[in-house]
Amino acid sequence: MLLQCSCLSQFFAEAVLILFGRRYAAFMATPRDRGNQHFSAGEYAEAAQCYTEGLEQTRGLPCMSTDQAAQRSTLLANRAACYLKLGQLAKAAADCRECLKHDPCHAKAHFRLAKALPPDDVAAGTAIAAAYALWDAAARTSDIIETYEAIQHATATARSRKAAPHAVALLDLPTDPSRKVATASSWTEVSDAIKRGVELVVLKPGTYTTTTVPPVPRYGSGTGSYTLLGLGDVLLKPSFMGSHAIWLPERTPRVTLVNMRLEGNGRCAAACASGSGAQLTMVHCRVEDYSEVGLLVTDEASARLYGCTFTRTTGQAVEVRRQRRHRRCCGEAHRAWLSLARYA
Repeated sequence: MLLQCSCLSQFFAEAVLILFGRRYAAFMATPRDRGNQHFSAGEYAEAAQCYTEGLEQTRGLPCMSTDQAAQRSTLLANRAACYLKLGQLAKAAADCRECLKHDPCHAKAHFRLAKALPPDDVAAGTAIAAAYALWDAAARTSDIIETYEAIQHATATARSRKAAPHAVALLDLPTDPSRKVATASSWTEVSDAIKRGVELVVLKPGTYTTTTVPPVPRYGSGTGSYTLLGLGDVLLKPSFMGSHAIWLPERTPRVTLVNMRLEGNGRCAAACASGSGAQLTMVHCRVEDYSEVGLLVTDEASARLYGCTFTRTTGQAVEVRRQRRHRRCCGEAHRAWLSLARYA
């Protein structure tokens, strides 16, 4: 009888310790941990509330440490996932955009932003391209692939239907992203990707000292056009002995720059398209610090601009120049479709 009572006492003591331990763990858990538990249980509204509680702890801080910024980015991305599950797409998109201000390379935030937007939205194309490129190839889920395919189809359809210049802003997503989409952290990596036939290169934040003339795909490896998509603050600048940050002479691929900052060297145009067939497209780019002209289009070249900003200039923003020897050429060959956000 005494042995039985002793065993019962030990059982109840262990039960109390387990119960107390669980309550203590729940009390000590961070808002993120509690949010994750609610999300795993399918309690998305409760999870969103926990993530909001965690975000309130860093709201209003004059400056945040690297760890605090990373934690805030994670909480925003997690809350966006909750809003997606709840069908609150506008809130999900807002959280993703706020997250990407802190961490431009947050793959999950890019993916959830793409999910929150209509598939033919301009921002949906850039978001899914960034998400696909940043996500480890071995970890890409069927949801990521299916979302990319849906947005690629919707964007291609919209590009074929919309009249210029609005179609310029829609990203031309490759149909085979596993081979045609890549990331880069240096101009050398950009060049290597283009040479092996990549059609969309996602540039991580940083300064890229260009070779002025862009790389060319090896024969038979590319389509003759490619896009460089910048995440966060991406600066293209010429080398000390270079001329333009980007220059498209005759018989170069068609190049599209998205979300880039171009800086001149004080001696000539920051960007230049010249020669037969050269075509430069700039979407949401910022051109600054140049003395001659921001963008020069000459000879039989063409340029298309959408939502670009030109600032800190002593000359004009854009110059379209027809050389004397091409006087008979059609004016369309020297066109520049413009949609400028600001000119200062």
